[in-house]
This record gives sequence, C-alpha cells and structure tokens, in this order.
Amino acid sequence: MHVLIMDWLAYSRVESRVTPFTPVSLNEVFDDDLALLSASIEDTGAEVTCDELPTVSGDRSQLSQLLQNLIDNGIKYSGDRSPRVHVSAERNGDE
Repeated sequence: MHVLIMDWLAYSRVESRVTPFTPVSLNEVFDDDLALLSASIEDTGAEVTCDELPTVSGDRSQLSQLLQNLIDNGIKYSGDRSPRVHVSAERNGDE
C-alpha cells in the first residue's frame, strides 16, 4: 500500500514540475533502463527488445520511469513463460 501511495504522489507531481520539456531520445532512455533492469532481466531469462524509437519532447527522468515500469511489469507478470517484452512506437498523424 505504501508503494501505491508513493506512486500516486509522484504521479500527481507530473504537471506541477517546473522543468521545461526538452528533446529526449527514447532509444537512449531504453538502453539506460535496460542497464538498470539488467539483474531482473538476467534472473528471469527475459528477452527485452525494441524497434527504433522516436525522440520526443518531455522530461527524461519521467520517461525513464515510465519505460522502467512498463518493462518491469512485463517481466513480472509474464506467467509461467519466459518473459518477452518488446517496446515500439507508432506515428498517428502528428502524434
């Protein structure tokens, strides 16, 4: 419960941050996050891959936290199978 409350508090601060958004390479963020999650990836025998990811305007630390959480959840909730996590991005008009 403590973790859930702390996550909600962190989420609530997203829009109150004063740091201006800057261009962030999601490929670099992905690579950094893989290094941070390497122990979990090795322990589970997970396969974590990605397509070419875009550069987006945002807060690097928040984007890193987002990717870490998505990858970590994919590893944790894979059931009995060996985890396979693939990250990709798709353009939708100007988005």
